[in-house]
Amino acid sequence: MPLHGHTKIELTDLHTGRTRVVEQDNLVTNAMQEILTPFGMYTLGANLLDDNTKENFVDLISQFYGGLLLFDRKIGGDADTLFAPAEARITGCAGYNGANNGQNPVQGSWNPVETDIDLQGGTATFVYDFGTQQANGTIASVCLSNRAAAWAGAEAAVRGTGDCNGTVAYTPGVELSGTIAPAVTVPGSYFSAPGHLLELDESQDCFLLAQFNPTAPSVTLRRYPLKLKELSLFWARGAANLPPCRSEKTVSLTPALLSTSTSYLCGCYDAERRKLYLVSFPSSQVAPNKELLVYELDVDSYALKSYRITNQTGHTLQAVVSNSGTTTPSGNGLVYDGWIYLWGATAASDGSKRVFRIRLSDPGEVREITTNGLSMPYVHDAHDGRLYYYQYQDGGTATAPSVVLNTATDEMLAIQYNLTSRYLYNCHAIPIRGRRVLLGKGINPAGTTNGKGVTLGLRPTYLATINDLSQPVEKNAGMTMKITYTLQRA
Repeated sequence: MPLHGHTKIELTDLHTGRTRVVEQDNLVTNAMQEILTPFGMYTLGANLLDDNTKENFVDLISQFYGGLLLFDRKIGGDADTLFAPAEARITGCAGYNGANNGQNPVQGSWNPVETDIDLQGGTATFVYDFGTQQANGTIASVCLSNRAAAWAGAEAAVRGTGDCNGTVAYTPGVELSGTIAPAVTVPGSYFSAPGHLLELDESQDCFLLAQFNPTAPSVTLRRYPLKLKELSLFWARGAANLPPCRSEKTVSLTPALLSTSTSYLCGCYDAERRKLYLVSFPSSQVAPNKELLVYELDVDSYALKSYRITNQTGHTLQAVVSNSGTTTPSGNGLVYDGWIYLWGATAASDGSKRVFRIRLSDPGEVREITTNGLSMPYVHDAHDGRLYYYQYQDGGTATAPSVVLNTATDEMLAIQYNLTSRYLYNCHAIPIRGRRVLLGKGINPAGTTNGKGVTLGLRPTYLATINDLSQPVEKNAGMTMKITYTLQRA
């Protein structure tokens, strides 16, 4: 359905009483086209349910367009620009039915009095208010997103008390128990057959698994039918009844591993580069000027590269210890976009872990992450230059904040988008090749190796609309701001 969007920004100076008004039309992206395109034979009808409350929404537009993201630079691009680059920092955010009664400096509040959705007339007017201490800085692009962006986009160095805290990770979602799950253990182990689940491939109708063999050093990639296009009524479901493997390829690892103990090995997959990584540590620590080894395997061409990384951080680094190979990727030993992320063995002065990233192709290029006292024990999702760790939400309040690591600014920031599962190490995003907003999620609420399968979900900070202002505006602590965003059927 074609939509037309219009943005109105009202900045009121509390000292002079004057209000500056900026108005401009916007671009509608193809995000909704991807979301509502069926995933194989699955129509995603349950996508219209909130994953936490199972609430039936009265309308779809408040769910899929009800979030607001304000960026400090122009996004640019076209209708296929679905996420902001990491270089674009979030100045402010807000969401339908969400009020910031706390101290978060990024979040604004939904204005229920002035918001109006006319379903018959085909018009939706979303209104959001920002106080003097909220969304201060440069605003160069105003974008609509999922309503959960009010929480997932609330990137702040310090998490204030009383913040919006009611949204859980990967909402909304629909279970796919009739496809690969529970035919394959989720997430599966890197160190036992059939392997660890790396991705779903919609166009090839298959899913990809990887298994490491440290005894006879090698990596085996296996592809199994995903059964999106056809499904046999005589298929016996269950972990012991995998459909016949479609292809299998084993690649020997050279040079030799630094240790054959699985306690000092970890794996991860960079779906954007389509590279599988195996990190080999020599022992529980890597002293300055000592080495660790990284293998890089192209999952399409099977080309193998290796990188010997000399520790030039000036600090002893911590190795991954006692890794079962079944967990969500650790924040230590993760490889993303050509960099490896490693923890210091000694804590920083504030008690948090020191985090370094080292370029694989040039180990002398080392950057230390500004953690703001935050930690990232796992990486539940990684895309478009941001790494995400989701904390468990207990009784409506997360005991510690969820975290995003911005790779453009080398900084960790707190967000408020949380998991409902206590078992953080068994919940992770599963990329879908050919999709960017839609993803699979491995959910294991029981905390056991054999999870409850793969469900579908959305990355919550997608860009449904983009409005790059002709001239950026500046908001400061002497101003309040109202943003009115109107969408109407074209």
